[in-house]
Amino acid sequence: MVPACARTPVPAADLCPQHVNELTRTLAQVAELMVPLRRSTLRVTTHRSYTARPSGGGEPRDVSAAWNPAATPVASQADDYAGFLARTVIRERVMPAGQSYGFTLNDRPELQLTVIARRHGGWLGRYPELGPDVLDSMKGLLRRVEAALSTTPVRRVLLERDGEAIRCRDVVLETDYGPVLCESPLAAILASDDHATPSRIVCTADRDHTSYAPSQWDELVTAWTPTV
Repeated sequence: MVPACARTPVPAADLCPQHVNELTRTLAQVAELMVPLRRSTLRVTTHRSYTARPSGGGEPRDVSAAWNPAATPVASQADDYAGFLARTVIRERVMPAGQSYGFTLNDRPELQLTVIARRHGGWLGRYPELGPDVLDSMKGLLRRVEAALSTTPVRRVLLERDGEAIRCRDVVLETDYGPVLCESPLAAILASDDHATPSRIVCTADRDHTSYAPSQWDELVTAWTPTV
């Protein structure tokens, strides 16, 4: 086993053997976490919404799966960086006759990273002016992936009244005939299974629209009227 290196990688230089090992190890760690990271972004439901209100007598009819909003941008970053490394290897590395790269540009990002870690990590680490940047980027990506996976999942549940979606009333355009409203469905964000009251009520179309407080739930349900 190659001992750890105490020196900081120098930009525009090749990596030492210790840092090459660190690079391949970090690539493999990110690849291993990409599947659970992507799964944590999914919301699997069998119904679309629930009608319970905090002032009502029953428990909320929550049919959504756990959802980790912090994972979504990090999963996208991981996919993008895996694609960048895959394109770099295929474009820049000349393989010996009869040998393949072990992956294609159409493969899933986690497979690309796994193969790159096993077969191309040393080449990346010694590629002129690239190794230190890749190592630094992968270490930062690994920290973000681990942080996202440690975030407590929430549930995102659509709100309805009498079978109709409760809709966002934010004005998106002022016209001579009056304001045009967003009208996108509203969703409640519940922090954990033991919270019947949402931590936020948000617009499903635009996160910059008004973030309604839980105390406004009754007001939203009572004041909402369907658009003719």
